[in-house]
Amino acid sequence: MSTVERAQYGERELADLRDSVALVTSELVTNGLVHGAEDEDVWVSVHGCEDSVLVVVDSGLKDQEPGLRNNYLTDESGRGLTMVVAIAKEWGYGRRGGFMRVWAKLAVSGEVSS
Repeated sequence: MSTVERAQYGERELADLRDSVALVTSELVTNGLVHGAEDEDVWVSVHGCEDSVLVVVDSGLKDQEPGLRNNYLTDESGRGLTMVVAIAKEWGYGRRGGFMRVWAKLAVSGEVSS
């Protein structure tokens, strides 16, 4: 593979990663707004490392914990976290003070969860 071909491949890989980070961020923020406590702020941070990108969203705490749903074809919502799990290398959540923290780690190499 020539230097130009490697550079073009790298650009495509980064473009795919950028789109994936945007989708995961959008889904986690939307979940924080929809399922978090009313009148609470939602905080988002994105951290890049050599081999991964970490997306972290903190939202107002409710009793409901994030989880995957069983959806029907006619459902108009409820697939966001399923997409996050399919795209991310890892994901998780936890309570932190008065907030629910949900995070997803995306691999730079394109590796996904199994």
